[in-house]
Amino acid sequence: SGRARNVLEAQVRAAFSHLSGSHKDAPVLLAYEPVWAIGVNGIPATSDYADARQAEIIDVASSVLGRGVPCLYGGSVNPQNCAELISCPHVDGLFIGRSAWDVEGYLDILGKCAAKL
Repeated sequence: SGRARNVLEAQVRAAFSHLSGSHKDAPVLLAYEPVWAIGVNGIPATSDYADARQAEIIDVASSVLGRGVPCLYGGSVNPQNCAELISCPHVDGLFIGRSAWDVEGYLDILGKCAAKL
C-alpha cells in the first residue's frame, strides 16, 4: 500500500541518516516485521504483502547506500508459513522469533526452508 511504503521509506531513510563517509560502506543486514504481526496475537502477513514490503525496503536502502542490502522478514514466521515466505524473491532470510523458542520448532522451520532453497 502507498501508506506502508511511505512509512517504511521514512523509517529506512531515518535509520541511515546518520551514516557518512566510510560508515556507509559498512556491512548492513536489515530485518522487517510489521508491527501488527508482532507477538502472540500477531497476524501473519501474506507472502505477497511481505515480499512487496521487502522490495520497497531494499529499494530505499539501496538508493540511500548506493548498493544492495539484504533484508530478513520476521512477521510471525512459523512452520506453516516459512516455506512460502522464504520462496519470495525479496525475502533474503527469515528473522524467527517465538517459533524458534524450542528446538523442535526451529528445526521444523529449518527443514521446511531448506527444502525450498
